[in-house]
Amino acid sequence: MSLKGCFEKGLLKRTPAEAEKASSSLKQAEHFLGRARGVMQLEYYDLAFTSAYNSMLQAARAVLFSDGVKERS
Repeated sequence: MSLKGCFEKGLLKRTPAEAEKASSSLKQAEHFLGRARGVMQLEYYDLAFTSAYNSMLQAARAVLFSDGVKERS
């Protein structure tokens, strides 16, 4: 689906930029990345994958918040 389609379907919504939420999401991303590194050393690859995924998700949310976009899906 295109970016335009996501806005048209209401999956993304324009909002005022929120620096505090962006900062909070970035801190969560760093937290999850640290967890991913830790469980990789323990060879818990499934947990490492989940933590890395959560890190990327929070990093993407930080970008959206800083650009004034809220995800609705």
